[in-house]
Amino acid sequence: MAMAVATNLRLPEDLLKALKYRAIEEKKSMNQIIREAIEMSLAAVPQAEGREKDAFEEEMTYNLRGDIKRLTNFTPEYRLRISDYRVLFEIENETIIIYRIRHRREAYR
Repeated sequence: MAMAVATNLRLPEDLLKALKYRAIEEKKSMNQIIREAIEMSLAAVPQAEGREKDAFEEEMTYNLRGDIKRLTNFTPEYRLRISDYRVLFEIENETIIIYRIRHRREAYR
């Protein structure tokens, strides 16, 4: 089995309640039910092969989504705008390094 990586998941209250009931009915943990649902969902997606797969992975790696802007003459190199807050980060290899999350008035100081 591959190494597991921790993540957070935010669910609406009604969905969380339904998940809890299903976990009780099936005598499984909520974690196990979520993981199985994700595995089933991803198994239905056709897998790309060879060069197509490499191109797809590269596109997904470098295709940043959201209100992201590359900064000029500033370190870190990128900023993500979320309402009145800014996330300043850089990308090294396949790692995103977050330097700070600040209100927009304080982000660039």
